[in-house]
Amino acid sequence: MHYHLFFNLLKAHFPKDYFKYIVVITEKNSPLFMQAQANNINCLCIPKNIGGRYSVFSSAGLFPLVIAGVDVQDLLQGAQSIWSQKDIGYSSAVETAAIRFNAVIKGYSIHDLFLFSNDLECVGKWYRQLVAESLGKEKIKNKKRCSIGITPIVSIGTTDLHSMAQLYFAGPQDKFSALITLEHTVSDIIIPALEPKEIVSGISQKSTHTIMQAIEQAVVMAYKKKNMPYIQIILREKSSFCIGALLQYMMIEVVFLGHLLEVNPFNQPEVELYKRNIRKTLHDKL
Repeated sequence: MHYHLFFNLLKAHFPKDYFKYIVVITEKNSPLFMQAQANNINCLCIPKNIGGRYSVFSSAGLFPLVIAGVDVQDLLQGAQSIWSQKDIGYSSAVETAAIRFNAVIKGYSIHDLFLFSNDLECVGKWYRQLVAESLGKEKIKNKKRCSIGITPIVSIGTTDLHSMAQLYFAGPQDKFSALITLEHTVSDIIIPALEPKEIVSGISQKSTHTIMQAIEQAVVMAYKKKNMPYIQIILREKSSFCIGALLQYMMIEVVFLGHLLEVNPFNQPEVELYKRNIRKTLHDKL
């Protein structure tokens, strides 16, 4: 839909060189690829066997980041570090997959990714798709068809401490949490003293990062007191390298979790169900 819209807009405004303003990212020999070839449009091809959710380190994920000015070499080096430092990367992802699997067996079917940084919200949305599409499957077990899966949700600290914490701490104990926190931050503000008396005690002359770390520690203490299952992943900093490492870590974790749940983490057969319905509905309306 977007391609149709912007292709015609660009062609109308730049009839002689509209193709200079478009880069198509698709599989080789797909209908979109063939259309681009016919119109002299540059193409970046992605491997056919890589699903959308696993394509963050392919042209589909990297080219937009290059345009946005992100250091993709640093991003890729971060991803590679998970494989090269298997004692703290690869093996840790396998370990957390086992921890999550154990939580599922115990009835914790909702897994919350609790990100203590607003800038990481998009990582949470990607991870939500990664878990849902990779692990939400039907399979035959003991000659019976059964449904397998984890319901992924995303929380942002500190916003969702106000909106969701009451449910998390007092509601049904069916949630497993992964807390993602930052060890360092480049943007920090010192809270000035408020005369004649501060409204919130204990925050004057402290940095926003120090306050956030205190909040994170308080949340961990609350999880422990309520005996709620969780893991904590501490990013060194909010850099391309660390984000690349986190994305790779998450993909490894989900792949191993899929194998533990005895489902194929790479396919998404039911996604085609609604797509077929869309095509049929649009065709019927012609």
